[in-house]
Amino acid sequence: DRTCPFFRIADMYVGETTCDGKKKAWEILGEDVPTYVMQLPQMKREKDIQDWAYEIRLFMEKVEEVTGNKVTPEKLGAAIKLINDKRRALARLYETRKNKNLPISGKDALVISQIAFYDDPTRFTQMTNKLCDELDERIKNGVSVFPQGQKRILLTGTPLAVPNWKLHHIIETSGGAVVAEEMCTGTRYFEKLVDETQTTLDGQIEALARRYMNINCACFTPNTARIDDILRLAEEYQVDGVIDVNLKFCSLYDSEGYHVERALKEKGIPVLGLETDYTDQDEAQLRTRIGAFLDGLFPDGGVCDFSQSHQCPAIIPAAERGEDSLHIGPNAPGVQRLLRGFCPAVPGGGHSPGERADTGGRCAGGGDCHAAPMKTTIRPPAESFRR
Repeated sequence: DRTCPFFRIADMYVGETTCDGKKKAWEILGEDVPTYVMQLPQMKREKDIQDWAYEIRLFMEKVEEVTGNKVTPEKLGAAIKLINDKRRALARLYETRKNKNLPISGKDALVISQIAFYDDPTRFTQMTNKLCDELDERIKNGVSVFPQGQKRILLTGTPLAVPNWKLHHIIETSGGAVVAEEMCTGTRYFEKLVDETQTTLDGQIEALARRYMNINCACFTPNTARIDDILRLAEEYQVDGVIDVNLKFCSLYDSEGYHVERALKEKGIPVLGLETDYTDQDEAQLRTRIGAFLDGLFPDGGVCDFSQSHQCPAIIPAAERGEDSLHIGPNAPGVQRLLRGFCPAVPGGGHSPGERADTGGRCAGGGDCHAAPMKTTIRPPAESFRR
């Protein structure tokens, strides 16, 4: 249905072979408007970088043919700097999100990243830097758009193109704050600049090839550098948890999610894997899962799932309560409130030392209750209930 204005004004579509779905999509779109497809190598060997440089050169010749304009070292050099300046502005925006007091919401930051793909690059860079001036002033004055204690979340996975703001909205209305996106609509878009020192077309084309082949997209194999990026960003942005997002039917990120979630769990970083699409039909389900995940985050980033026989950090020592028994209240620190505000291990709200949650010794969450019989000593979540 000829409804998209961008499709209607295009003289040529440009595609690439990052995944099988796109390859077939270009064939369909090619029936409407002439389509040029660039063959993207799936590995990052030196030969692959040179192959991509060759594809860039072929594309340059196609652009010259369609537009009638000649690409020169001066023009290409100016364009490289122009886009690098846009990347610098986005990097500056994301830098403000590392602060304890967040001067901008994750949803607003996502919209800015999405606009970067469409807006005039000169105007975008100017307005983003202007916004960052305002955000720097907010940071200086201790202004935050979120209340204290909002959980800091890193999103990773499939890019979120316009109009996909669903996850950010749900997270940030459920007690979380999205502080970064390890996505192509996030850090992958602006990290790593193109070398601006090259003065010949050959040198500039190779610089472009090396920069774009250095993006850690799931279309590449192996892609262990993406795991390194996620762990680095989790530390830089001081996140409490990570949500790994997969757009339905995207087999690349779906498969790579196995390695992502395993690496995060090995580092003791809470992670939730989600699959969604562009509709709002799964909003209620997502809100339930995201809400439970956020409720289960410790202040220092651990999660108590009552699955290991360690001292439960939810237990408040009797001495602190002036009583002779332990108590696990619905708001005790460390409790994963899967039932939206109540500890699933303690149907009655509390019990004496050595008692089980019920007569059958089973946890309402589905497993053995290890919260009740533990000693009064509270061990840090880093030593016990991380997953």
